[in-house]
Amino acid sequence: MPDQEIILTTCPRDCYDACGLAVIKEQGAIVRVRGDRNHPVNRGSLCGKCAIAYNGILRDPQARLQRPLKRSGPKGVGRFTPISWDEALETIVHCLTAMVAQSGPQAILHAHYIWVSTAALRR
Repeated sequence: MPDQEIILTTCPRDCYDACGLAVIKEQGAIVRVRGDRNHPVNRGSLCGKCAIAYNGILRDPQARLQRPLKRSGPKGVGRFTPISWDEALETIVHCLTAMVAQSGPQAILHAHYIWVSTAALRR
């Protein structure tokens, strides 16, 4: 198809396999994501979570968050209030600064798109 473009990239999920992806675009829009057939790890396959996510829920604009949300009830009850990006970033900066002040910079473990407090790992 002349309007089709295939972009080879790597899966950003944090499972450390770094599977190869082939993102297929038609007329500038992503129409499908499949495994890169020439990638040595996944050899053209996608795991179940990525096959569903990349070709389903992650491409559904109605299912995606449009702005940051802040928990407005107890953890686990699913109540959130929309907040601005500035407030979301200020909240993150405040939490990280407090962790560093209390336990030092080593208290924050960075691992492939996530940050985790080492205190949380001890729980």
